Amino acid sequence: MADYKRGDIVEICSKEEGLKGSYYLATIVAQLDADAFTVEYATLLDDDELDPLREVVREGDIRPAPPEMVREEFEVGDEVEARANDGWWIGRVMVKLGSDEYYVLFAGFGEEVRYDRKGLRAHLEWIDGKWIRPVPVEANRFRAELPTASRDESQM
Repeated sequence: MADYKRGDIVEICSKEEGLKGSYYLATIVAQLDADAFTVEYATLLDDDELDPLREVVREGDIRPAPPEMVREEFEVGDEVEARANDGWWIGRVMVKLGSDEYYVLFAGFGEEVRYDRKGLRAHLEWIDGKWIRPVPVEANRFRAELPTASRDESQM
């Protein structure tokens, strides 16, 4: 059990269809019971598109905001999070183009998108109260387990 309290900056892992595996920055507004919190998103808007979206989420969908890290150079096989559509999406570096550009494969969509380094961060897992970095996977092995991937260069 985490010890979240009002005002804590956290990230929420979406379980919604089409958004699974993406993380969104939010603030804890209130704790409703032992496992439920009201959060207010920093980047998502309510239906009126004027006010920040507030919703009730379960503790299992919450993690602390990851630590700020130096923008590092990534290698093929590294698991990363890419900034897109107001959140962070988990993908894997499949192609490295110099030190600042990469093709990232998003397994849930079977699609590769080109990103520069400033749009990426290392993927970290919050496990037992600690940030853990997953072990890189050989890109060809990872690609072989997915449907045919397409490259989309419009997402720079």
